[in-house]
Amino acid sequence: MQTANTRSEQLEGLGVPEASFPTPQILVPDAISANAKWYAHKTALVCGDRRVAWREFDARVNRVADALVGLGMQKGDKISVLMPNGIEWRRSCAAS
Repeated sequence: MQTANTRSEQLEGLGVPEASFPTPQILVPDAISANAKWYAHKTALVCGDRRVAWREFDARVNRVADALVGLGMQKGDKISVLMPNGIEWRRSCAAS
């Protein structure tokens, strides 16, 4: 992933004003869903010998998000995720 400075420097080096190529804004859940659509069977996450494809990751994220809503969570509520790093941790963070 490029930093803002690197991107600006590259565009400047090409003689292109940065405003010509605005950075798209996308929410994490929307990015995960888009990747699930475009790259359904490609690997999204690797943790040790475990691999999860984008479609499966998206489905798991949605299940956790639905469970949080079912527990009464609303947009803007804060949650804490306390678990070891791994696929489950990433799924929980993406769902929140």
